[in-house]
Amino acid sequence: MKIRELLTIGMVVLACTLLAGCQSAASGGGGSSAPDDTNTAADNDSGDGGTGTEGEGDGDTGTDDKAVEPEPDATEVDNTPVETDPDDDQTALTDEEADAVNAAVLTVGNLAGLFAALGAGGLPATDGAAVVLNPLTGCPTITPTVTEGAMSFTIDYGDGCSPVLDPGSTYSGSISGEVNVATRTITLTLDDFVMDGVTVDGSVEASVSQEGNLLILESTVDVVFTEGEESAACTGDVTVELNPITGELFIPTADLSSVDQTGDEYAIVLTDVHIDLIEVLPDAGTATVVLGTIGPGALTVEITFTEGTPTDGTVLVSVNGSPPITLSLEDIEDIEDIQ
Repeated sequence: MKIRELLTIGMVVLACTLLAGCQSAASGGGGSSAPDDTNTAADNDSGDGGTGTEGEGDGDTGTDDKAVEPEPDATEVDNTPVETDPDDDQTALTDEEADAVNAAVLTVGNLAGLFAALGAGGLPATDGAAVVLNPLTGCPTITPTVTEGAMSFTIDYGDGCSPVLDPGSTYSGSISGEVNVATRTITLTLDDFVMDGVTVDGSVEASVSQEGNLLILESTVDVVFTEGEESAACTGDVTVELNPITGELFIPTADLSSVDQTGDEYAIVLTDVHIDLIEVLPDAGTATVVLGTIGPGALTVEITFTEGTPTDGTVLVSVNGSPPITLSLEDIEDIEDIQ
């Protein structure tokens, strides 16, 4: 039996040697791997005849390498959420910032609709003649009444019609106004005037002039836009250039204050905003919005409209001077409701 046992042990040792696992088997599986032994042997041959202890040191180094390996795996797992951040950048605004964008874009849209309604029929001629720009529908009808040095008039959209200047919208109700012939100033009063479901109340005072086909209104507005339970009071100065022939509206400058139904107040400055009324959304210009009082620490959001805005609904948004991100207006509540 002892001879058989010795033969068996010898065969095991020979097999382990051939498989380069002898040292591991002899030490009970607690040593280094075969690649480490090979490296150790090479080191001993080329070095100073290092001992087995040095070989064990190499084995320890291999073990240390294995201990470090899980850390990169853990790092990769931690980075997984970060990899999705670029997608989130499209909507990476706080509620306050999103509300500021919403306030600016709705203000631009509502002002465009309002001034399109005022100019769609052409403002009354100072000779008192009635003007109907769209003879097919009679939308709107302007009826003036001339008195000494002044003229009153009514812009009437009846129960609802679409003017030729803005055929994609429906206006209803009437706007009353007074024109000072000498100074070419106009005062307009809106009472339950409705444009595409948005009710407008308040007044607009404007100095009116004309350059070629452009109707230029240097205006002061004090109006409230209401839709359902939501409303926004808009006051301030705005210059509008309207081309009734091409249906284009340009806002070179506007300095406005807007307060919504929750009491949030925004200072809104518009610069070089251009709108094709058929497209609804602007294709150029900026809207700068400040939440609350202007000063250090105030939230400032700048929205830049581009040529692609009317078609893909995207704008560039910068918060407090940060690099702008591309934002889809579809991700902002109520944007689709602009006029």
